[in-house]
Amino acid sequence: QVLANKGGMAVTLTAGNDTRLSFVTAHLEAHEGKEHYDGRCDNLSEILKGARPGLLGGARVGVGPNAGLVISPKPSRGFYDATVLAHHSFVCGDLNFRVSLPEGVPGGPGTLWEGKSKKEHKAKVRQMVEREQWDELNRADELFHALRVGDCLSGFKTPVCRFNPTFKVERKAGFHYKDQRTPSYTDRILWKSVCGLQDHVRPLAYGPIAAFSTSDHKPM
Repeated sequence: QVLANKGGMAVTLTAGNDTRLSFVTAHLEAHEGKEHYDGRCDNLSEILKGARPGLLGGARVGVGPNAGLVISPKPSRGFYDATVLAHHSFVCGDLNFRVSLPEGVPGGPGTLWEGKSKKEHKAKVRQMVEREQWDELNRADELFHALRVGDCLSGFKTPVCRFNPTFKVERKAGFHYKDQRTPSYTDRILWKSVCGLQDHVRPLAYGPIAAFSTSDHKPM
């Protein structure tokens, strides 16, 4: 637990005789803006730091610059944790990363908090969703930005989101967005494999359950 209703947990198991799998599920800090973006990255660090190796003498799996460094190459967020014991590691849950459109700079994100009004921003994102501008929305996605610059989950991958944002929706089937939040891809699944096994995880399908109606999120 890192906040009153935020936190995560990790489970590591062995499949078959020798394939170790690690699963981390998390619910990270909410809201829009740089302060909350930084908070989400720090949440991930704290959650995974709390699950660092205590078994097998702290052994780690894999070689290379990203072996075991699953948080970030930045000194403040880089360390070893439970996922270094696994051949394949998965992170999923309500990670709460938002769509934050850049101000005229393709490849975003991150200038929403530097001038664009929230009303204008929400209206523009809604328009992009209606037009199915998935590439532009993904370029403005905070999680993809964090992975590119190394703010969290170094070495992890996640598929491009070629579907409607999963948050914040009305509690009924379909995608009916609430006015108070910018539509965003808050609900995600990521994975990382050790060197030599990167081709052993292949997504067959990736998308939200549109018919789900008991939450303001659409689960993946």
